[in-house]
Amino acid sequence: MSNRLIQQRKVNQKFTLTIKRNTVRLNKKKAPKPRTQPVPVSSSWLSIMGNQYIGDMVNGRIHGKGKLYHHDGRFYEGEFSNGKLHGQGKIICTHNHVYEGVFSNGILHGQGKQIDPDGHIIYEGEYSNSKRHGLGKLLRKSGSYGEGEFLNGRRI
Repeated sequence: MSNRLIQQRKVNQKFTLTIKRNTVRLNKKKAPKPRTQPVPVSSSWLSIMGNQYIGDMVNGRIHGKGKLYHHDGRFYEGEFSNGKLHGQGKIICTHNHVYEGVFSNGILHGQGKQIDPDGHIIYEGEYSNSKRHGLGKLLRKSGSYGEGEFLNGRRI
């Protein structure tokens, strides 16, 4: 004897009755997951392990535009996505070098530039995994520059 489905009925909003040849079962319907929109909170302040963040948050996570002050002296201003540097931004390192450009999942990835402490552009071009990679231009304080292709941080 097979256990074929003979009948299935909706009992109410929450239950379905399934009748098979050898069994009768009352099944509870799974409630659909509610669709919630992220709740943006603007101009929040957060302190984590000595680092301080001022900016947008969504559902308790760093997301949107903001400023992150690291306990070691580094500073980032720009866009965040799910707690990571993501989008257009600028980071000032402890030795006052500035990296400005596109970040992806916490690393420089895309067009960007490196600026020395005196405000002179040292490199302008493409980055991949936070290294000079692709077409770029090295500029010297004297005004001369070298243009070419970079691979994993080295000019080729």
